[in-house]
Amino acid sequence: MSNRSTADATVISFGDRHNAESDLAARAVLVGILDSPGILKTVLELVTVQDFRIPAHGRILNAIRELALESAPIDEIAIEALLQRRNELEACRHLVKLADGIPRNLPLENVLHHACALREQAARRRLGELAGRLSRSATDGATEEDLATAVRDLSEVWAPRDTIPRAVNLHGDQVRPERPEFVVDDFSRRKGIRVLWAPPGGKKTHLMLRFVHELLVEPYSPRLFGHPDLVVRRGYRRVLWIATEESAGGLRAKADMIRRGLGNVELTGELRYLFAADARRRITLQDLPAILENEGPLDQVVLDSLTGLRPKVVNGERIRWDVDNDAANDQCLLLRGLAEKHGLEITIIHHTGREEGKGYRGPIEWKASADIMLGLVPADQGLVKVTIEKNRDGKIVKDFLLRPSWGPEGFYLEHAGEASSEKVTPSEKRADDYLRRVGLASQAEIMEQAGIGSRQTMLDVVQRRLASGAWIDTGQREAGKSPVFRHAQGSVQSVQ
Repeated sequence: MSNRSTADATVISFGDRHNAESDLAARAVLVGILDSPGILKTVLELVTVQDFRIPAHGRILNAIRELALESAPIDEIAIEALLQRRNELEACRHLVKLADGIPRNLPLENVLHHACALREQAARRRLGELAGRLSRSATDGATEEDLATAVRDLSEVWAPRDTIPRAVNLHGDQVRPERPEFVVDDFSRRKGIRVLWAPPGGKKTHLMLRFVHELLVEPYSPRLFGHPDLVVRRGYRRVLWIATEESAGGLRAKADMIRRGLGNVELTGELRYLFAADARRRITLQDLPAILENEGPLDQVVLDSLTGLRPKVVNGERIRWDVDNDAANDQCLLLRGLAEKHGLEITIIHHTGREEGKGYRGPIEWKASADIMLGLVPADQGLVKVTIEKNRDGKIVKDFLLRPSWGPEGFYLEHAGEASSEKVTPSEKRADDYLRRVGLASQAEIMEQAGIGSRQTMLDVVQRRLASGAWIDTGQREAGKSPVFRHAQGSVQSVQ
């Protein structure tokens, strides 16, 4: 017993000294930035908010980054005012005594030395946490696989950022073959990145909620969205939904609508919710590693929407996400690493209103790293066309249609079959819209009302519409021998 007490006392003493050194380095770095704001970008290449042992120091750094982004003065007065607006009173108290015992106007090399020390001490703390976890796992009867994972995490945490990684022998004992596991047969990977994109108002949140709920019920739905090829293999236990655009109550109302549409099913899994649009503490993708550690085991994380969660600054510079794909690739690497480490799916809900020729263009900056790109495009008569742009290692699923409807009685989603692969030209769409609206019209009238200036174009439209079965030739002829057509779905006016 006495030996154990002595050992414990030694650890505590080491921890106190380590913490004091870490806090001193943290204050030296922050004071160095206050004295010379121009070094912020260089410092941010060495340390992150997670490297600060005291959360208040990290919040001070976040405040400095935000002021730099707005090109505002970086001084104690401006920082305190920003922290006061966020009600971060603990950070304000640390700001007041930040420079106690710290020399002012340190040379750049001294500040960078303290930044490196701060990073190293953060790694040591992480090393201690993982070692403690490994020790507990070993004594608590963890499986061999769990212990191997803990040892791997332990070995990876101390990899210096400026060293060259070592390759492994692909056919050696260190590398074990791993077949991708699918949650939905040959469609949805157990680990990886999924992107769900659509234009604004494209029913992204409703459809993703339906997706999640079908996997959180037991017995779970045999076919996802009713699609004959999308057979659910197993369910989810816990899903974390992180959003920036509505409160928990708003999303709960939609989720209840989904459950009513599914027949008031009882969830056997848990849908957790984190509202990220807090002006006092903005959450970005950089916070995701800590969030995952706090939440524990998860099957899926839904980021709704990425626009609000993604960082606006990378390495101290504002990022234009419509043109800078390198910044997006960095975030892909971050997300893919987290998906692999925690064994989960990460779904990004991404809205786009950009058009390219016709139709909508998906978020191309994420396509290289996504396992699945699900695109939602508005189709005729309230239908939604689902297009699967990428399906790594899985079966090819043709574009299909969904018929969503929602209201007080619930959210219903009917699978409406495969979508036509036929590309509809703008002239064809205008002509079809007009004939559907009136129900019956001559070729000459359609040509005039749809603004089709070329007779050959009109003939092509007629041929394609008749071949698809959308139009029916009545056999009648108007004056001047112009054929009269009827829309196969009748007149919208008559329905109204």
